[in-house]
Amino acid sequence: DVKRQHKSQVRTIKETEEQIAQRMIKEDDRNRKVEAVHRRDAAYEEKYRKALGRSDKEQSISRYVAGKTKHGNDIIDPTGREYRIEPSQVTVIKPHSFGLGTLAKERPDIVELIRAKNKGNAAVQPDPRWIPKRKQF
Repeated sequence: DVKRQHKSQVRTIKETEEQIAQRMIKEDDRNRKVEAVHRRDAAYEEKYRKALGRSDKEQSISRYVAGKTKHGNDIIDPTGREYRIEPSQVTVIKPHSFGLGTLAKERPDIVELIRAKNKGNAAVQPDPRWIPKRKQF
């Protein structure tokens, strides 16, 4: 009778320990999720706080301008002290002749831009079949 009671107590203790271990695992998982949410929220708040500052706006504008200019310059003489710069000299904008076949002769920089956009475009070349022929009068 005493042995049976002892075995029962040992079994109860082991079951209780297993239950406690399972609860600890669940609690740990829940705490990790809560901490991840707190970290994500804190990072979002920090990003928002930085976005309100002037330096972040200036960096954003600088990246935009650098992405739109041919040589990656982040500033285009806002004082106007240098010689006159036409926008077509510093920006890469596809003109109206794009797609008609004559652009490759005029603007090889745009053809290079198209090649650089995607690995599949590496072999892009002007195709003479698409170049319009002059009418003979």
